[in-house]
Amino acid sequence: MNLRTILERFGALRRRGVCAAMAMVAGGLGLAPVAVAGEEGSGSFIRSQACESGMRSTLEAAVRAYRPAGDRGPTVFLVAAVHIGDASYYNEMQTFLDAQDVVLFEGVRAPRSGEDSRWSAETDDQQRAMVSERRAALLSRWIQRHRRAHGELPGTLGAIDVPSEMLQPALIDAWGNPFLFGVVDEGEAPAAWVMSLGADGRLGGEGVDADIVVSPDFTKRWEAPTARAQGIQQELADALGLSFQGSVMQHGAPNWRNSDVSIDVITERFREVEADRSGEAFLNIMSGGGLSGRMATVAVRLIGASPRMREVFKAMIVETLADAERAMASQPAAMQRMMQVILHDRDEVVLSDIGRVLEESGRYGSIAVIYGAAHLPGVEKGLKERYGYTPVATKWIPAIRVDLEAAGFSEREAQMMLRTMRSSLERQLRRGERGG
Repeated sequence: MNLRTILERFGALRRRGVCAAMAMVAGGLGLAPVAVAGEEGSGSFIRSQACESGMRSTLEAAVRAYRPAGDRGPTVFLVAAVHIGDASYYNEMQTFLDAQDVVLFEGVRAPRSGEDSRWSAETDDQQRAMVSERRAALLSRWIQRHRRAHGELPGTLGAIDVPSEMLQPALIDAWGNPFLFGVVDEGEAPAAWVMSLGADGRLGGEGVDADIVVSPDFTKRWEAPTARAQGIQQELADALGLSFQGSVMQHGAPNWRNSDVSIDVITERFREVEADRSGEAFLNIMSGGGLSGRMATVAVRLIGASPRMREVFKAMIVETLADAERAMASQPAAMQRMMQVILHDRDEVVLSDIGRVLEESGRYGSIAVIYGAAHLPGVEKGLKERYGYTPVATKWIPAIRVDLEAAGFSEREAQMMLRTMRSSLERQLRRGERGG
């Protein structure tokens, strides 16, 4: 497929209104509205990075650490979820999240379903052993990266090249004891190890008292499940050669807790704010049902039919983030009311659940919240104002990589395509802002 054909297809999709449908999908991907780049704590949880020629670009998602006033209490991590992305991104997220004491996650529940039973479950030594093992695995991954970056192992765990505000909560096991660190000198290839002494804090022991030893040289790589979800997000992931969060990430560990509402609550709120038609269209798109859902599915499959078109659409995802706030602000009033339900109402659920965990703060050293990036500016605002937390460090994780050169574009073709794409998107934004 040549560049002219790609641009013609892009224009045809826009004229048929399919691009507007796909913009709604972006909301379901956790991509909008967000601020891009910006200063620490400004509300930016997604950013795009591109080489000068524009041939390669990367969508990056933030993991941001927060500390409370007086520095007493658990560290809170806000983890930006992009719901489709590279498999390596979900591997990174899973390893980090499993190592935290409590994880609050997004996931609209089935109609009339009750609260996640893990909210009322007691934390026992078996759970602490699991978290300690996964925390040691996280340290091991960081040790590996330190060795690749610096050509040698760190002298101590505290010397690992990771922001100290993120490193400190990981240096103790789930019983509150510091991990041990050592190196077995085997000549040119020294092997490192990380150890927790178990529930009793002493060498040896059985069951929950047994020592937990993880080596960065023999760490088992996380493997994604093979389940395949239904709906437009899975279709889009398949078309773009990416992974869908709902299929590959595992949410079943005892330290994970659902922090969301059921679908019947959302549909009832749509009726209350008189956004039921827009809400129905959105839910149809996400499930692949109705006319709008079928249009979106056809568009996605058309994109997936061509390797070049796939890379172009990935580039479009990265490009549109910079104007995501304008795109949402220019939507009709009914759409604005719908987004209030999808974003702000559910943000309140998350903030309330953070408060529940903070009431048990003597039991935990770290709390992670993984939610669509669109939600996190509102959650961050509540975390600051309601609970007195301040952002202290941010780590950026590559979520989607775009390589137009590998897809067969020349630099001239890539720049022409990007200019056309930006111009088309700008016209749509201006038309929306004028109300037509």
